[in-house]
Amino acid sequence: RVRERPQDSPTRTPAHVPFPLNFTPPHCCFERTEGTGGVYPPAGLAAAVFFGVGRGACAAVSFAYPPRRVRVMTDRLERVILKRKDALSYLGRTHEGSVHWMNLAKLTKKQINAYDKKNTKLRSQHWFLLGMSIGRLLEQPNGEILLQAIMLMIEEYEHFKYYPLRNGKYPSFKWYPPSSAEFQNERDIKSSKTALHRVGKRVIYQQFLAYSINVPLSYCEVVFSLCEVLSLVYNKLLAQSALSKTSHEKILKFDSWVKTNLISAMVKHLSDVAEAVISITFDKLTDNITLPYKRALEEAEKKAKLEAEEEEKKRKAVTAEKEAAKKAKLEA
Repeated sequence: RVRERPQDSPTRTPAHVPFPLNFTPPHCCFERTEGTGGVYPPAGLAAAVFFGVGRGACAAVSFAYPPRRVRVMTDRLERVILKRKDALSYLGRTHEGSVHWMNLAKLTKKQINAYDKKNTKLRSQHWFLLGMSIGRLLEQPNGEILLQAIMLMIEEYEHFKYYPLRNGKYPSFKWYPPSSAEFQNERDIKSSKTALHRVGKRVIYQQFLAYSINVPLSYCEVVFSLCEVLSLVYNKLLAQSALSKTSHEKILKFDSWVKTNLISAMVKHLSDVAEAVISITFDKLTDNITLPYKRALEEAEKKAKLEAEEEEKKRKAVTAEKEAAKKAKLEA
């Protein structure tokens, strides 16, 4: 964009401007020349050129904003993170019992904890350990190191979660000492692949805290705490700047994993609880509405049954009289 002097014609290039008015400078930065003009970059412009009003004054600047493809990736990433933060906040408030689930039913902690206790007990233990492990990762200052640690923690969590399904029991916990991940060089940091650390046939967890839990856990409290910790992680990811393409892919992969393995399970559980609560409430409401009609119907059925019994008695009496008359006639 060009701000012209009033005396210059809009269709004629001023004499002191070395290029036409519709010319967009390349992505470079021009130094301000002597004159009275000022440089005020407008927000959102890829390039800006301003000219002073003094005699022979010229001040031009072009801002080297990132290419359009990078800006599109960054905007998409911001939308995804903000959307996921809203979902986590809503799920946390629902498990707290402060809002209605999908504007249909306000669920209490007692109702949520009591539903499907067998699955929620195991899920609470896994998510409790996951929340503790994620909390340790918030100490990582560097975005690339944080992402690499998150991806490694996911691999270790999946191994810990599905190990009993393959082998029938958990391995000895002395195989899994908690320790901070150490990436030796920049190549390890920027790598998009993560692998479990193995010593022989044993797997050693570097990020996931695998502890034995012997105390009862509240499913609602665990879910609420996990949502809070995940929101802090998303805040940390959103605050990062100048991330590479590999980092964008890691963040989207982490978000996809959270959506598929955590949020989907939370949503399904809440939907099942809400369906059960609504069904019970609807049955009670239906009973209250139809109770007078049910009583009237029962009374009508009872009356009809009594009438049928009276008719049967009359019929039997008439039949007995006929039989007695017929017998008397035969005897005579």
